[in-house]
Parts: sequence; C-alpha cells; structure tokens
Amino acid sequence: MEVEQLSFFSLPTQPAVAVCCMDGRSFPAEPAEGWMQRLVNGVEYFILVGGHQMALRPTQKPSEGIPAGHEYYHYHVGKSLYAGVFVGRDSA
Repeated sequence: MEVEQLSFFSLPTQPAVAVCCMDGRSFPAEPAEGWMQRLVNGVEYFILVGGHQMALRPTQKPSEGIPAGHEYYHYHVGKSLYAGVFVGRDSA
C-alpha cells in the first residue's frame, strides 16, 4: 500500500489529460503507481487504453520528430510529449 502525506496547505493536483498524437483522443492521465515506476524508468503517468494500463514517460523528441507510424503510442500531457508502453501485473 502506498500512502502520501498531505498538509492543510497542499494544493490538490489538477487532473491531467493525455492526448493521442495519432487521432487526438484524450484520456485521463493518473500519476504512475510505484510498481509501474519500478518497471519503466522515468514513468510519470499512466492511462487506460482499451482496458489496459499504458505507462507514459517523457521523451525529448519534438512532436515533428515522431517517426511515421509511431504516433499511436505518443501522447501530449500539457505541453510535454510522452511515449507509452503497456504494463501489467501477473494476477496469479
């Protein structure tokens, strides 16, 4: 179980939205969970795509630098560009 200490002066986080570079669809972006951070170096957010968790980590490429055919796993969160990788846990 992960916990976070908040104070009276803590500002609530604004919901983030990830926008797909392929088709412009938007998804609610949640902060990455600890197990995701252990699997994917530098992951900041995750989204649900077709019921599956995709971890998003920042990329240094400009939007114009995405190779043709790879737009489907690139997302904008705010002004930053992220690359996604599907993650999951063994339920056995």
